[in-house]
Amino acid sequence: MQINDKTLMISQDNRIVQKLTIMSFFGILLSLIGYYVDDRFFHSYLINYLFFMTLSLGGIFFVLAHHMFGADWSVPLRRIAESLMLLIPLMIFLFIPILLKFDSLYEWTSSDFWSHHTILQAKTAYLDKTFFFIRLGIYFLVWIFLILKLYVLSIKQTEPSDKTRMKRFSALGLALFAISVSFFGFDVIMSLDATWFSTMFGVYIFSGCYLSATAFVTLISLYLRSKGILVSEINGKHYANLGKVLFAFTVFWAYIGGFQYYIIWYANLPEEIYWFIQRWEGPWKYLSIILIFGHFVIPFLVLIFNRLKRNRSVLAVISFLILVMHWLDMYWMVMPTYFRDSHGYIEMDKLNDLSIISWTDFSLFIAMGGVLLGVFWKIFKSRPIVAINDPAYEQSITKEES
Repeated sequence: MQINDKTLMISQDNRIVQKLTIMSFFGILLSLIGYYVDDRFFHSYLINYLFFMTLSLGGIFFVLAHHMFGADWSVPLRRIAESLMLLIPLMIFLFIPILLKFDSLYEWTSSDFWSHHTILQAKTAYLDKTFFFIRLGIYFLVWIFLILKLYVLSIKQTEPSDKTRMKRFSALGLALFAISVSFFGFDVIMSLDATWFSTMFGVYIFSGCYLSATAFVTLISLYLRSKGILVSEINGKHYANLGKVLFAFTVFWAYIGGFQYYIIWYANLPEEIYWFIQRWEGPWKYLSIILIFGHFVIPFLVLIFNRLKRNRSVLAVISFLILVMHWLDMYWMVMPTYFRDSHGYIEMDKLNDLSIISWTDFSLFIAMGGVLLGVFWKIFKSRPIVAINDPAYEQSITKEES
């Protein structure tokens, strides 16, 4: 892999894409087998879809926050986040398979569900299939609008006045993003169990989006450095700031998740606490403990030290751990809904007896990940990998610690 020092564009080396294509081919082949032999196929598909969708959405927020708050230090990293957010159109297309089993994934589409949950009748207007797809279409249109506008402004950016224009747009963009992502979390994830609700759930999903996207940006920047690319452009200052962001949003994720649990548990609300009890039964208890330690305790105890925030090897390990835990978080939220009866009640004995992880979960990850990473790489190397026309570029690559 080589880079042109003048244009900062990566040479047309297709070996990475070829390897990802082979990986996705085997993943797709195994997933096709899983489609016929694994009853949990569409739940596994939804888990991996949500992982990559939230990761891509985090790319939008990374770019919006960069422009809104004048984070000049992240100029050399911006193209990575922009390439990540440009996966959204493909993610919208990948929602189509979910439509094939929509009624079995979302039990509230059945009239039989409402006859057994009369207390939830007030939700029928909101949990209407037509209205659901209208809302989903609005979210998708908002995200397409945001990424196209951000992409066009980024390509045209040459003057200091462009930064003001991008900052103004990002103020509107952040509001649209926060509302759409929160309600996307309510609709696509929380409504998998229509009997449960939490007003903090949307913020919980948002925090996971940005945290995982920052971890991804960190890993890609470290990978480029290992290949001798952007060694001087991305220096200790950038890794220190990435470590600070990872630390801050690790704490924020834990704060939102912890308070969501604390409020429901302390109030002793039977209609809400059961959601957590289900995830503290049998093998799910150990999965919950792994999530607590892997998603919060370990990153917190490591990143609390400034010296470790600047250590590239430590950042690589913690970023990888955060991405693994983000996938596990999606699994933790989605998969228990597979073990429910025809009336929408989760059968606790099945939660204990059945294996909680299937090989289809991983084959779909390989298939989807191979395709999406291949597309990401094609987008990333199709233009200069650093925003060299940004007026703050020269300042951003200084070695001064922020």
